Amino acid sequence: MTHWSCDRAARAGVTVTWLSRHRARVRWRVTDERRDGRSAVLRIVGLEHNARGPVARRNLFGGNGTVVTTGHSRSGDVVWRPPLRHLDEIEAWIWNGVGRQHASCGFNVVKRLNDHSFSPARTSPLSYRASRALRDRIVATAWRQYRGVNRESGDNCSRYSYPFYAPNVCHPWCADFAWWVWMTAGVAGVRAYNSSYTDDFADEWRVRFKPLGGRWKPAKGDVIIWSHRTDGVNGHVGVVVATDGWRVKVVNGNWSDRVTATGWIDPFTSRQDSGRKRVIGFASPA
Repeated sequence: MTHWSCDRAARAGVTVTWLSRHRARVRWRVTDERRDGRSAVLRIVGLEHNARGPVARRNLFGGNGTVVTTGHSRSGDVVWRPPLRHLDEIEAWIWNGVGRQHASCGFNVVKRLNDHSFSPARTSPLSYRASRALRDRIVATAWRQYRGVNRESGDNCSRYSYPFYAPNVCHPWCADFAWWVWMTAGVAGVRAYNSSYTDDFADEWRVRFKPLGGRWKPAKGDVIIWSHRTDGVNGHVGVVVATDGWRVKVVNGNWSDRVTATGWIDPFTSRQDSGRKRVIGFASPA
């Protein structure tokens, strides 16, 4: 995973290799890109879950849980066993400032790094009938964005990112669009756990992930996920607005620099990025 602070003044690379339910090897490097006297700050947090979510967390760096660098890079490589009953998830936070999380640009980048082998058991998706009203609102919201004028205002600058990041943040925004649609339609908690990293639709513990070819077929309101499944390489996501068995129609953000709609897609054969991105499944909002 490589992530930037929201003003792109600090960059962090974090790689997690899961060794067991209790231990992980964490390799990290944080770089101050701007070199203006303010500090690049990195925090790495381990979380313990129960079936309802995080119940305990520990900081890799101890103390205030941060590593700070000004004008250069710092790095480390450790095998970490935090004092938790089990290590279910790791968060990486990166920002630019002087020891203050909200310095410079008003929001931290948070990337969750976890492994399905050690993630908490997730509940099954609600039946379509039980979640139909929410799913109908998601579809209506996505179509309204498609029918409006919703192009980028600059290079990767989109209003769909602004509720989650500072207004001047410009980065690939297909995931921000999908989270925005869910949030606007009434999916609970999106502001707390959204991420611009597309694979988090599969990895985030609060989202019910439906693997391609598994027990649950896609439903309207789901988010389809194309992925490299390579650490730190973003894929693509879109909002499912129609289904026919496994086939889906999708409204995408950040496709040709705007919101677009597709015809029927077969997720078993669909490829993006010269074949390197494949559909791995669907995220269910309920």
